[in-house]
Amino acid sequence: MTYYPIIIPTLNRYEHFRRCVESLARNTHADKTELVIGLDFPPSSKYEEGHGKIKEYIPSIRGFKKVTLFERKENYGAYRNGLALREYVFQNYDAVITTEDDNEFAPCFLDYTNKMLEHYGNDERVASISGFLPTDFYGMSETGILFTKESNGWGNGIWRDKHPDEDERYEIVETIPYSLKSSWRSLITCPSSFRMLLSMVSTHKRWGDISRTQVNIFNNLYQVRPAISLCRNWGIDGTGVNCDNNRNTYNRFIHQQISSDKTFSVPTNWEIYYPKSVARATFWINWPKNKLIFFMKFCITIVKYVAFRLKKQNPCTQDSK
Repeated sequence: MTYYPIIIPTLNRYEHFRRCVESLARNTHADKTELVIGLDFPPSSKYEEGHGKIKEYIPSIRGFKKVTLFERKENYGAYRNGLALREYVFQNYDAVITTEDDNEFAPCFLDYTNKMLEHYGNDERVASISGFLPTDFYGMSETGILFTKESNGWGNGIWRDKHPDEDERYEIVETIPYSLKSSWRSLITCPSSFRMLLSMVSTHKRWGDISRTQVNIFNNLYQVRPAISLCRNWGIDGTGVNCDNNRNTYNRFIHQQISSDKTFSVPTNWEIYYPKSVARATFWINWPKNKLIFFMKFCITIVKYVAFRLKKQNPCTQDSK
C-alpha cells in the first residue's frame, strides 16, 4: 500500500493546529507518512502571537516519517497556501491527503484514506475521499462505506489526475445559478449546497466543498465516506475563513462521536455501489429528524434564488445552458 503525504495549511490557530497534528501522530501508519505544513505569513499584527506559537511548536513534532515545512515569507492566504502544498506533493505522488488545521482525527483515518485512494484510483465514478460523516447518515451503511454527491473537505483524499483546474472549476460552477435548468438540478440533488452556492456567487468567494459538490452533481460523480465519521471539526468558533461562530453547531460538532478503531476494515464486497438510501439522504439531509425545519429551509432557498435572479444580471447569452 502507498502511504500518501498529508498536507496542512495553517496560520495562527495554535490550539487547533496542535490538536490536529497530535491526533494524526496517533494514527496507524503515521510513521510511514510525510507531514507537509504550509505556515502562512501573518497579514497583520493580530495573527503574530498564534503564528509564533505554531512556529515554535513545529520542530517538536514527532511520530511521522518526515515533517516538511514551507514557511511563507509573504501572506499567501488559505486558498493559495493549500494550492501550493498540493502542487508540491503532486510532483512525486499521484494522490494526496488534505486537511485544514481545525480537524481532529480518529486513529484509523490514515489507514482508511490510503486504502480508499488505492482502491478507487481507477474508478471514474469516485471523485474524492472524505473522512467526515454527519451524524444524520449514521447507521445507513452495512458495508462500512457509503457514497454521496455532496463533497466535504474535512479530511480529504484526492488524486492528481482527478483534480480539475481550480480556476476552470470555479468559472463553470459560478454559471449554475444563471440557468434555470441547472439551478433546479442542483437544488433537488442537494438543497443545502445550492443555498451556499448562491451565497458564494453573491459574495465572490470560493468555497471548495461547494464547487466540488456541484461538479459531482453535473458529472454524476461521488465522494466516498466512512459509515461512522473519522473526523471531528473544531472550527465552527469564528476563527476560520469560512465558518462563523455558531455556538449550537460548534457544540454539536466537537461532541460528535467518531471511530476509535486503529485500523479500517474494508468492505467485503467492494462492488456495492451508491445505495439508494444514501442518495435519499443526500437530498433529504436532516429530513428524518425534522421535516418542518427542512421544508422551511427548502422554501427559503427558493426565495433566495428568486431574489438572486432579480438582483443579478445574467452573464450568459442563453439561460438554457
